[in-house]
Amino acid sequence: MDGVPGQIPTPVTGIVGETERAALAWGYCGHFLDYDDVSEAIIGHPSAVLFAALLPIAAERRAPVGEVLEAFLEGYRFMAGWGARHAEEIYSRGWHTTSVFGVLGAAKALARLLRLDEEAAQHTIGIAASLSSGVRANFGSRTKPLHAGWAAGAAVFAVKMGRLGIDSSPEALTGPSGLLAALGSVDRGFEEVDLRGDVVLKPYPSCGYSLRLIDAALALRPRIGDVGTIARVTCIVSPRADDVLRFRQPASENEGRFSAEFATASALVDGVVGLETFAKLSDGSVPTAVRDVIGKTERSIDEPVASLGEERSAVEVLMSDGTVVREEVRYPTGHSQRPMSRTQRSDKFTDCTSWIWSTEEGRKRFDAVDSAPLDQPTESLLEGLLGTGSAVS
Repeated sequence: MDGVPGQIPTPVTGIVGETERAALAWGYCGHFLDYDDVSEAIIGHPSAVLFAALLPIAAERRAPVGEVLEAFLEGYRFMAGWGARHAEEIYSRGWHTTSVFGVLGAAKALARLLRLDEEAAQHTIGIAASLSSGVRANFGSRTKPLHAGWAAGAAVFAVKMGRLGIDSSPEALTGPSGLLAALGSVDRGFEEVDLRGDVVLKPYPSCGYSLRLIDAALALRPRIGDVGTIARVTCIVSPRADDVLRFRQPASENEGRFSAEFATASALVDGVVGLETFAKLSDGSVPTAVRDVIGKTERSIDEPVASLGEERSAVEVLMSDGTVVREEVRYPTGHSQRPMSRTQRSDKFTDCTSWIWSTEEGRKRFDAVDSAPLDQPTESLLEGLLGTGSAVS
């Protein structure tokens, strides 16, 4: 797309030349571990889709990092604005709002990056509306991250078609037979969202509805002592969290990310939750103590809440001597009310990259990304990040 084909760095697959495939790869890998972020307005994960769509195009065009960030904010604002009014209803019907709104937001972001005129941008959004998809039934499987990849790749396709002059209906999103209506939502308009208070940067590689439970369990861990004396654990969650965290006895790593019982028990027993926590479900090395606590764990369903932003979760532990300890969490770690420190973000990065780099190398590459100048060409940043160039010294 006005750049040099064949020079798009992508994770795992290396250098590819086709921007849609590159976007799909970035989106799939970016959401594969469920270690990204979660938007309260969208009830989904904006960065995995938006950056996945933007990075291949920006690398191909040698766009500077600053322009990518501006386009990201444009796309995120678009996703959150429609999500704030419609995501609850659409999500409750079984749609994965990450991809439903993600393809729209990514198309909007690309239109900004490529400086499309108003007419071409409108057609691009209309085309993207016909490519929206993703169902929650696939949560806990490897298809869930494919939703993010598909949305990113579809947005790249939509902007290509829009630039070629393919038109679309101005009612494709909000008309009586448009996307919102087809998904069963009444058009309630667009809402300006304060993005600073909307997103949670995930501190754990797990479903957003499990974050509060993990925080609560980790806070209780020092007060419990010997986990062998736990008589009962109660996870107190909303009806929505109960629905989404549906695997009470997870049999795989992906199912574990959607299990209140596994997340809570692992935090109580190990005192830490990271990629290794969930990997134990794949290699059969889940500690006996964790399985024992899962067997003692039950759920209590709290009152419904109006939105993800109003979620609260609590963990209550009954000890064998009758002592009861309880911790409730409203704002999870990573929320604007409880932001992650730079050290915590660096630790998260090195956890994600521990399978290819040492901790020292991971921290070096994190520093390069975290302090990247806004005028640095995107492809230079990606080459350094992925090890295909010399941007990291």
